[in-house]
Amino acid sequence: MKKIFQKYRLEFFSLLLLSSIYLLTRLPFLTSLPMFTDEAIYIFWGKFVATDYSHWFISTTDGKPPLLIWMMFPFFHILPDSWYLIAGRLPSVLAGWASLMAIFLIAKLLFKTYRTAIISSVLYIVIPFFLFYDRMALFDSLLNSTLLWATYFALRTAQTWKLRDALLWALFLLMAMLSKGTALMFFVLLPF
Repeated sequence: MKKIFQKYRLEFFSLLLLSSIYLLTRLPFLTSLPMFTDEAIYIFWGKFVATDYSHWFISTTDGKPPLLIWMMFPFFHILPDSWYLIAGRLPSVLAGWASLMAIFLIAKLLFKTYRTAIISSVLYIVIPFFLFYDRMALFDSLLNSTLLWATYFALRTAQTWKLRDALLWALFLLMAMLSKGTALMFFVLLPF
């Protein structure tokens, strides 16, 4: 265990620092942005599933995949009832954090340097588009996260040809399909 920690300590501390910066940019004032109409609908669906313990596929009545609604479920049970907006937005914050980890690993895998991985991760943290969507109860942050992880495991599969990496690639593509329908385009694009 000690040898593993010594081997990966730079990566561990880099990810810890990047995670801290990410959370400091996403969590404070999480409710300061007004609730959008789509967010209200998705939060209502999540609250409905959490209180009724049924209709797990309620979002499909509007043509939306259910993964974000399912991710809201535990937060509605953990947090107080009056924190429904925070409970609805926390899955996007977590998905954005997963995207940050995937970007770090993809950059390290492609360029073989920590410096490039850290720079690409910092860029992800400060780009306003991601700063906005990682704080909203919308499907886009979750789609971004699942597709980035699918890309990472596709690159690993191309390098190692291991079944584990191919299965994880397929799992994250499936999760992308459960997060937003536009992930269908990735089935064609990602192998290339």
